[in-house]
Amino acid sequence: MKIEKKINIIVISLIVILVVGIISLVIYQKYKYRDIYFNYNGFDVNRVSTKNGIFYYIKMFLEGSNQPLVISTRYDPRTLENISVEGDIKAIIKDKLYISFDKETTGVSVIAGMEISKITGNRILYNIPTHGAMVEEIEGKNITVKSCKDVGEKTGVIWLKLGNITKIYSKNINEKGECIIIEGTNEYELIRGADRFILTLLGIMKP
Repeated sequence: MKIEKKINIIVISLIVILVVGIISLVIYQKYKYRDIYFNYNGFDVNRVSTKNGIFYYIKMFLEGSNQPLVISTRYDPRTLENISVEGDIKAIIKDKLYISFDKETTGVSVIAGMEISKITGNRILYNIPTHGAMVEEIEGKNITVKSCKDVGEKTGVIWLKLGNITKIYSKNINEKGECIIIEGTNEYELIRGADRFILTLLGIMKP
């Protein structure tokens, strides 16, 4: 009887150890992958490291389609919620769109513009011819100049503006429409603002 009792104790101990081990492994795996695969507002997000940096691939479905469309951002949408969005950002949905930069900006701001244009210019999404411009002339350079005053019935303008705060808002310049301003405290904040803008435009994030 003593031998059987010892065997039972050993068996029960092994079972407890096995169960604890499985639970610990599940918790570890969940913790390990929670920032790699997660759901945001009903959309599946996959964090991927590439030679060009970290990207967040978000799967969405267009109305009437069973095939997923995957878009990418450079920032985790959860980290963009502190950027306020005010006004009608869909005011840019017109026949053509200009993304205008301050003359002080560099190639970093161009990345912000590309984040926007890959969505607005996407033929499956908005299919809006999207062009780059500067908000003012630069001496000695032949460039396209577009500012908020150039907003028209068929022309939208997004101004990537360096400022004192990171936020997105619209400005009514004339009766023909509103200019969208993405303001950032530095050029990397403009990229964050651009990601916040496109995710809000697509309905993945709430204003």
